[in-house]
Amino acid sequence: QVGGSMVGSSSALHAPPVAMVCGRREVSLEEALDLVPWGRFQWLLFATCGLGYTADTIELLLLSFAFPGIREEFGLDNHSVSWSSTISNVGIMVGAVGWGLLSDHMGRRLVFLSSVSLTFACGLLSALCPTFPLFLAARFGVGAGIGGNLAVDFALFMEFVPGYLRQRVMMMLTMWGVFGVGLIALAAKFVIPSLGWRWYVGVLSLPPLLLLVLRTGVPESPVHLYE
Repeated sequence: QVGGSMVGSSSALHAPPVAMVCGRREVSLEEALDLVPWGRFQWLLFATCGLGYTADTIELLLLSFAFPGIREEFGLDNHSVSWSSTISNVGIMVGAVGWGLLSDHMGRRLVFLSSVSLTFACGLLSALCPTFPLFLAARFGVGAGIGGNLAVDFALFMEFVPGYLRQRVMMMLTMWGVFGVGLIALAAKFVIPSLGWRWYVGVLSLPPLLLLVLRTGVPESPVHLYE
């Protein structure tokens, strides 16, 4: 039995449940994962996937501060500018389904890298688009990237985590979104007044680029390799 909270007790992370292995009995993948102690690799993967959740939160919420500038530059009313959020959400739905299916056939790692690359590229393009229709197309791409990241980020991480820790670690992983909210507020306060909405959107498209560099060192999921 693992006692105490994950944050307050190091034993909850480093002590896997006791398992009796008789002779040369084969163990399932789930049993093998339960025998792996929580260590440096898991912490690094936790940070990498957590940063992914931060980047997703940023791209999901940043437009709320950019709407006034977008509306003014493209000569839009409130209803028209709100389409940028709608099209992003449609992209998320399409991306979640498409990337999820792809990850089952081609592996988690490929989607892990490709979805964040798409988010970065389309996020940066949305800061450079000369027309509103092109801006909408770029935000759809951002949504599609986010959908893939959300679908695979949790899956890949949890497939490296022992079963007895998954509930606690999953709750902690979602807390990374709070950092994204804070970064959005800071960028809106200091970037928009001096440089405008395009610089604001462009600056906030950079976290996925850092994430892409970090993710190149993440191996394929053991669950996918086992299948």
